[in-house]
Amino acid sequence: MHSEAGSEILASPSSIPMIYIVGNSYCGSTLLGFLLSSNPDIVFIGELKIKTWINERSCSCGFPIPSCPFYSGYFASLNELKKSAFKYVRPNSVFSLLFRRHQVISDEAILRMEALYQSVSDQIGHFYPEAKYFVDSSKSIWFLNAWLHTTAREKMKLIWLRRQLKPNVASFIKRGNGFLYSLGTVLVNNFLTKSFLKRNNLDFLQLDYNQFYSNYEGVMKSTSEFLGLDIPSTYTNHHNHHVISGNSGTRKEFTGQFKGFHQDNEWEKILTKNQKRILSWLEK
Repeated sequence: MHSEAGSEILASPSSIPMIYIVGNSYCGSTLLGFLLSSNPDIVFIGELKIKTWINERSCSCGFPIPSCPFYSGYFASLNELKKSAFKYVRPNSVFSLLFRRHQVISDEAILRMEALYQSVSDQIGHFYPEAKYFVDSSKSIWFLNAWLHTTAREKMKLIWLRRQLKPNVASFIKRGNGFLYSLGTVLVNNFLTKSFLKRNNLDFLQLDYNQFYSNYEGVMKSTSEFLGLDIPSTYTNHHNHHVISGNSGTRKEFTGQFKGFHQDNEWEKILTKNQKRILSWLEK
């Protein structure tokens, strides 16, 4: 494919298509990634944009990194590829993505993103030869912008996972953020995501986190149609996930036994009356 920077790069025939999830922090992307992996031909590897070299981690497969079959001999090289790519693709401001049809990145950045994509594809293909997709739950539009310059775009399925305003803001507050910061972050990111998807004429499936609890069968039906691959209406763990980033509580739950969905109503205890009033007004 041709990038706006003018370079042409061809993907290897072995490259595995990607499901990329966009959305706010705490929107449920880690949960969605695990649910997608209920199909044994979908491999979930968490958020590729996360700096996984910073903290000691364990894998959702149940093993620490040094003994995880997927990461034990691959973790160091994966991190080097990620650090190399991040150096070139992260913009000074995500607002720059609003003012032109996918922000140009350098030829060097494209080459490094291509190397990352091919490396991940090869590693997944080695352990899961039948894999039809892998899931990147990075959510970030700047990272999506980088993928759009590579051949990953030709094989990408894009899902925008949205969460209602009250529970999303409450999730930020739960983790120590102030109300105004939390509200601003959610509103700004919703605006940026919507604008970026529209400006680039990207085909995507929009899902509602709240419907996981109220209409999961319907959600998976529409998802199956979008992907062209059946996602069961009942979760089954095929151990085809190697997640070392994203929501730690969700990772822990799927490392063990998934016990089903919980109604998304924790916000009722977290938000004050005035905060609920403000958010109700904004939701109208």
